[in-house]
Amino acid sequence: MSSRVGLVTAQPGADRHYVGLSVAENHETRGGTASRHDPDIQTIQRDSMGMHKKVLIVEDSLLMHKIYEMALKGYAKCDIEAHFAADGQQGLVKLQEHPDIDLILLDVNMPTMSGLEFLRRVKSERVFKDIKVVMQSTEDQKEDIARAMESGAVAYLTKPFNTSQLHELLDSIFTDADQSSEPA
Repeated sequence: MSSRVGLVTAQPGADRHYVGLSVAENHETRGGTASRHDPDIQTIQRDSMGMHKKVLIVEDSLLMHKIYEMALKGYAKCDIEAHFAADGQQGLVKLQEHPDIDLILLDVNMPTMSGLEFLRRVKSERVFKDIKVVMQSTEDQKEDIARAMESGAVAYLTKPFNTSQLHELLDSIFTDADQSSEPA
């Protein structure tokens, strides 16, 4: 037995999103968040000419997983291989499995390990310290943003955000990364 849940979000001037989720009887969820026992690898790949980037999304909301999946599928500048983790602990495991991640999209408020704690641990590891990290949260207080940036984030995205905001941010991050990796 399964059920479907749908959500439409729209703000004045924002893209309109519809996200549908199927919840199977044996699929464990807690309060609308991804369980640590959920399958944590969902790879999004599009066929396109050009660069290939690996993105790790560390987010406890199943709805946000779907929103990111749809937004990344719509990003036309490069192929994106996305890996999902439901919390900071899973995120650290994913980084060990995929040390060539180009970008981390990281929720601030998660169970098990906060996004800030995850960020600090990533930035303290020599092998991961250069990975670009974008923090995202419903919190938009200046102190929260400053704390994220001081901890090593390159950007802070406030939820809800629209697809074009995410795509512009990806353009900026991937363009900067590609220019800094070119020989002088």
